[in-house]
Amino acid sequence: MLYLAIIYGIILAAILGLFLVRFFRDHITDEVVIYLPKILFFLGLIFYLVSCYLSVHGLLNSDWMMFLCSIPVTLIGVAAFMCQLNQRVTMISKSKFMNRTFLGNEKEYKFSDFEDIRFNTDSMTIIMKNGKIHVESIAVKKVAFFDQLEAQRQDRS
Repeated sequence: MLYLAIIYGIILAAILGLFLVRFFRDHITDEVVIYLPKILFFLGLIFYLVSCYLSVHGLLNSDWMMFLCSIPVTLIGVAAFMCQLNQRVTMISKSKFMNRTFLGNEKEYKFSDFEDIRFNTDSMTIIMKNGKIHVESIAVKKVAFFDQLEAQRQDRS
């Protein structure tokens, strides 16, 4: 059981390290106009650390119920990590911006390609000619970005 606990602890530490490196590498600068708040990351960190304790303690003491209960807590922590790192919109220039997701997918858009904004109950969707950007309602959104989108809409009218 001890070996299983050590291996599982190493795996949990590696996953935590991956998210910590990504978290500290991605700084919020003036160019970042839409991002999810860092409190999500810290909430995920709390869940993740609690799950690490529960799972390793459960394995060391042969308490399978504690170990099994730690799995959903781990998943909640990882989901919070992924959610916080999932979305970032960055201004590239006065005419372009880039949307980046957690998996590293980056797509560049021009403000002139803006078509509409649809508001949903828990989010909004920015519709562009060559794609859509889904923005959660809890995301931090800078007004200057939306002013630029609105200016493009008025220029076309």
